[in-house]
Parts: sequence; C-alpha cells; structure tokens
Amino acid sequence: MEHPTSAYTAGRSAPANDEARSTPHAAGPLNQKTLCVNSRQNRGALQAIADDFSTFARLARQFERIGLRLYPLSGASVLVSAPRLGISRALPNLRAAKVYLGQIGGAA
Repeated sequence: MEHPTSAYTAGRSAPANDEARSTPHAAGPLNQKTLCVNSRQNRGALQAIADDFSTFARLARQFERIGLRLYPLSGASVLVSAPRLGISRALPNLRAAKVYLGQIGGAA
C-alpha cells in the first residue's frame, strides 16, 4: 500500500467538492460580527411582548368568564365581543380592556 508523502499527492486522491467555492453559503458571511447592536434593548422588547401576551391571556380568561371574547387587533388594540348579542367594542390597548372589564362587572 502506498502512502502519499506530500500534500500535493494527497490532494489528488481526495474526492472533488461538488459545491463551487463562490457560493454564498460556502463562503460564509462577509461580516463575521453579526451580533445584536444592543442586546439589552432587544431583551427588554422581548420581555415586554411576553408580558403583553400573558396579560392578554389573563384578560381573555376573565372576559370568557362573563361570556365575552377578547381578540387582538393590529398594534396594541383589542376587540371585545359578545357573540350571542352580536355586539363588539374596539379598545386602544390592554389597559383600556382592563378598565372596561372592571366597568362591566368583571374581575379586573
């Protein structure tokens, strides 16, 4: 059995690479520093979204107890609906939904 003695000879017997060297995924990103600019700000924004989601879920359960439904709309606005009565009310944010829940006799 022959063993290659130089790198040049070893490269000849290696299988050819099917991918071209100029493909974007083979070359890798041009800028190796792809970290977030301000990770604290991003973490704070994600935490705010998580808080809004849990607040929405809690309020939706409280509206459900009194026969109403809470739906998210675009942005921070929400829709409170009474499907059996065919009425609904759009509110600007979850804070307004909490106030409205307290006004109509739900547990806020």
